[in-house]
Amino acid sequence: MTKYDILENIDGTKCLKNFAKNLFSRIYQGILKNSTEDFTLYSKVVQLVLMIENLVMHFIEGFFMSGAGLGVLGIRLKIRTMVWIASIYGMIVYGVRRFYILNQISFGTHSFILILCFMLLLMFLGKQTFFNSFIASLISLTLLTMADGILLLPTLNYLEINPVFIAEKRGYLLLAGLVSNSILIVVFMITYVFKVSFINFDIFQINQEEQ
Repeated sequence: MTKYDILENIDGTKCLKNFAKNLFSRIYQGILKNSTEDFTLYSKVVQLVLMIENLVMHFIEGFFMSGAGLGVLGIRLKIRTMVWIASIYGMIVYGVRRFYILNQISFGTHSFILILCFMLLLMFLGKQTFFNSFIASLISLTLLTMADGILLLPTLNYLEINPVFIAEKRGYLLLAGLVSNSILIVVFMITYVFKVSFINFDIFQINQEEQ
C-alpha cells in the first residue's frame, strides 16, 4: 500500500470533526480555568474590602467611644491620642470577632473582653485612672446598646433586612456601623466639641478635701 492509498482511506470529515472537537474542548477548559481564577481573585478582593470596612467601622466606633465616654465625665483627650486608641481598638475588635466566628463561639462574652481592652487603652494610652476608664467604658457601652436597640434593630426589622446580608455586602456594613454609633456621635458633639460635661467627679474630690 502506497502513501497515496493511505491518504485515500483517511476520512477527512471525521478528522476535521475530531480536530474541531478537541480545539473547542481545550478552549472551553481554558475559559473555565480563567473564569475560576478570576472568580477566586474577585472573592479575595471582596474579602479584602469587607475587612477594610470592618476596620474602618471599628475605628470610628473606638474614636467616638473614647471621645463621648470621657467627654461625659468632662475629660477631653487629644485627637492624636484618640486616633491611637481607636486604631488599636479597631484591630482588637476585628481580631476578637474573627476568632469567635472561626471557632464558632456564640457572641456575648466578647463584649466583656472588648470593654476590658478598651479600659486598658484608656488607662495606658489615655493616661486615665481605673475609675474614670471604667465609668467611661460603661457609658460608651450603654450608648452603643441604646443605638442598637432603638435605631439599628428596629430599622432592620422594618426593612426586613437580614444582619447576615449586611455583613456580606460592601458598603452596608459601614452604613450600619454609622447608625449604630449615631448616639455616640451626638454625645461626642455635645461633650467634646461643645464641651458640655454631665458628670464631674472633681466636685466630689473637692468636697472630700474640704471636709
